[in-house]
Amino acid sequence: MGKNFPVSGCYVCGNRILNKDGSVIAFNYVRNLEELKEDYVNGKLDEKNERFVDSLIFQCYSQFPEFSFNRNLRTGDEIGLEILDNILEYDFGKSRNLEKLENILKNPVKEKFLFLLSHKVCVPEGFGLYWIDLKRIDSAERALEWTFHLSEKNWFNYKGWIKILESLFGRKGVS
Repeated sequence: MGKNFPVSGCYVCGNRILNKDGSVIAFNYVRNLEELKEDYVNGKLDEKNERFVDSLIFQCYSQFPEFSFNRNLRTGDEIGLEILDNILEYDFGKSRNLEKLENILKNPVKEKFLFLLSHKVCVPEGFGLYWIDLKRIDSAERALEWTFHLSEKNWFNYKGWIKILESLFGRKGVS
């Protein structure tokens, strides 16, 4: 791999992951959000854990379209404005959106796990069911092997996995 592996930064803090010192993590986001919800709502989380919850909310809306698009028919303009609103809200640190958190917990995609690309230190202790060290998925061949392996799991979230692969290797056109 080139010097830009992974291509994207940590989903939690946004900083580059250097020397493959990170992981791809899959976990039951519903259980994890329920554990942190009360402290998050009451402002009792430290900055690191609050940033972790904010990134979970953002990734849920990114990886599970069921949250973003409400299953009803809306115009492309309405959906585009919602996506833009979500991006601006996240980028400017306004992501303490309790309505979104409530929506995630009230209507979870229970059978699917969320994927995160993260520094190991950005994920709170005890979170994450499945950890893949970046040194174990640093080539296209290894990524394909992991794809075969994970796709056999009943909790596999293919949209989240595609996002992970793009974050690791970038997106290239088909030739």
